[in-house]
Amino acid sequence: MAASPTVLSTAASRAAAKYHRRNAGALTTANQVAPAALGLRPATPGFLPAPAADALPAQLAAFVAAHPSRSGAEPTALGAFAPRAQLLLAFDPQRPAATYPYPGMVLHSVPAPAFLHDLHRRVQDLAGYPLPHAILNTYLPGTADAAVGEDCIHWHRDVHEIRGQADIYSYSVGGERYFRVKTDPVLTGALRWCKVRLHHNDLLVFPHAVNAQCFHAVLPSTPEEVAALGQGRCCPRYNVTFRRL
Repeated sequence: MAASPTVLSTAASRAAAKYHRRNAGALTTANQVAPAALGLRPATPGFLPAPAADALPAQLAAFVAAHPSRSGAEPTALGAFAPRAQLLLAFDPQRPAATYPYPGMVLHSVPAPAFLHDLHRRVQDLAGYPLPHAILNTYLPGTADAAVGEDCIHWHRDVHEIRGQADIYSYSVGGERYFRVKTDPVLTGALRWCKVRLHHNDLLVFPHAVNAQCFHAVLPSTPEEVAALGQGRCCPRYNVTFRRL
């Protein structure tokens, strides 16, 4: 990774995203690398005590049902272009309401539920600085073979965090999926990629430098990934990404 990541302009970022959509087939075993080669740290397994983590999927399902949101994209045969439900959570009642922009929509913050406060405290202690907000994403598994209805999110960069030079702390609970990262040849000169299996109760730290030079995605599972994930894939996955907005 370069010492000083370059931040693309909006137009250049769109051009790079278009390039990656056209060259998705260029991701092969020949240019696949270990996550550490792209600057990713290993995920922390068992981040919460097991009883607390095991209770979260049902708690989050009820919370999402009580706070309807729309991803801003219509579902396709492969599931939603973006996670089916997205919520911006605010953990500090003293801060003003926040917003988070997505293409075609803006998320407005809602108070975080009390059952997430212990997770928030642990992540914030790890970060060493305030993380007053988080985005809650819900990924539905679709059919058992992932052929229909599996939610995903396509290649993108979190531009707000690039500008703020902030790491992202991503907590996964419930179903399991693969998280992909690929370099931006416009910035790095070569296309390399990796994937990380995210288990129930994992915490992945996504460094600012990686976000600045790479795209990331949770793509539809391949048949090989469906087989590898097994029953771990067959329930909703909830992803809570803590951010310094």
